[in-house]
This record gives sequence, C-alpha cells and structure tokens, in this order.
Amino acid sequence: MKKKTQEKSVAFFERNSWYHRTKVLEHDGTVKYGKIGGFSSQDEAEKSYWKYQEEFNIQQKKQQLSSKGNREVLFKDYLIYWFEEVFSKRVENTTRMVGAYTLYDLIIPNIDYDIKMRFVSVEYLDELLDRTSKSCASGGVKG
Repeated sequence: MKKKTQEKSVAFFERNSWYHRTKVLEHDGTVKYGKIGGFSSQDEAEKSYWKYQEEFNIQQKKQQLSSKGNREVLFKDYLIYWFEEVFSKRVENTTRMVGAYTLYDLIIPNIDYDIKMRFVSVEYLDELLDRTSKSCASGGVKG
C-alpha cells in the first residue's frame, strides 16, 4: 500500500499532533478560518477535515438559497432546499416519502432547463404541472 505524503494531504503535522484547516460560515455571511488539531493520525485529521468541509458546504448552500438578495438561485436548487430544510422537518416520515417521490421523481425530471427563481412565473409553474401530470396517473394530483 502506498503511503500518503504530507504535501498532498489536507492534514499537517505540527506540535506533536495532526491538524487541519477549518472554515466556518458566520451568520453575517463571512467566513472564519482556523485550524483544529490534536489528532493522533493523518487519517483521523483528514476525516475530520472532510466532515468540516461538508458542513461548511451545507451551511453555505443554505445561506445562499435563503438569502433574499440572491437573484441567481436556480428554481430546482430552491425546491430541493425547501423540501430538505423546511418541509421535511415539519412533516411525518410517510408524508416526507410522498413528497420526496413527488419532487425527485415527478417534478425535477420535468424541469427542462435550469431556470432562475426570479424568472419563475405562474405560467411556467402551470406548464411544469401540466408536464408532470403526464408522467403517471397520479402525477397531476401529487404535483
């Protein structure tokens, strides 16, 4: 097995332990940089890094999609954000399952192109629901 080299790793050795850099998204949208250490191995530090990175990406996406000032948000991205972060946290698991089927199997596949939220109109939604209703017998009812 090939040994990892420190130069290609997100982890680094300092003061007798392994560290990695961190990014934390503040409430005002700024990014706070830091480092965290005390890991006994390079692998441990790398696993922690990727967990921090995943959380940072999730928070960044949430902030971007929930920002009223962001006019570049795609309709599909907003639907996924709304479903996962708003709707799913308020309903029972069975309702979530029906909603997931509706969104991921009926609505999203019928979105022809990446339309920005600012361009979504009543006419566009009506046309999307019309296309969705042709996907299956219950498509019009669920969509």
